[in-house]
Amino acid sequence: MVPRPVMVLAAGALFGAAAGTALAVAGTMLGAAAGFAVGRVLGQRALRPLVRGRALTAADRQLSSHGFRSLLVLRLVPILPFAVVNTVAAVSRVPWLPFLAATALGGLPQSTAFAVAGSRATDPVSPAFLSAVAFLVLSGPVAGAVWRRRQARREQAAAPPGHEGRTTDDTTDDTADDDTTTGDTAGTAVPTGAAGGVTRPDTGTAVLDHRDEQSTP
Repeated sequence: MVPRPVMVLAAGALFGAAAGTALAVAGTMLGAAAGFAVGRVLGQRALRPLVRGRALTAADRQLSSHGFRSLLVLRLVPILPFAVVNTVAAVSRVPWLPFLAATALGGLPQSTAFAVAGSRATDPVSPAFLSAVAFLVLSGPVAGAVWRRRQARREQAAAPPGHEGRTTDDTTDDTADDDTTTGDTAGTAVPTGAAGGVTRPDTGTAVLDHRDEQSTP
């Protein structure tokens, strides 16, 4: 099986940048649609040995709720192989239209870059060739940055309210402060009011002590 980048490079070298890009996008759509259809026919039970159960469940939940957006990110930044994205999308509940639209839009930038690089391969110092190669080289780090950012947002959203960004040391300090406050309250002397009474620390009201009156004959 010929890798997709090699086919797009060949299309650009044989037919030029514009025609090569159009053929690459058309071929990408046909290949993605075929893989998606096969996955839908086989279903999750047949494809489960190829994808881990937890990953399959997480992908199904994510693509079912944010199908177009998630697929667009996976197509724009090649975090996973093309065939793997087709398989995972097929076993989810994402509809056909969002899958095809995200595949077409997300695959266009890389297809264009590969086709331009292939069409200008005979002139490796041309601005078009250098720009296409720079885009392809930088897409990897950008993919990693986008993936880490999405993971951080997902973990922050899953954290309990009021605990975002809090560390163990912060929690320990808060506990220590609570203990200190409790100790200060427990050790507070009760002031003596007038006429042998005491003053309640919570309300500041003087309460008379009748024990001396009762003991007086």
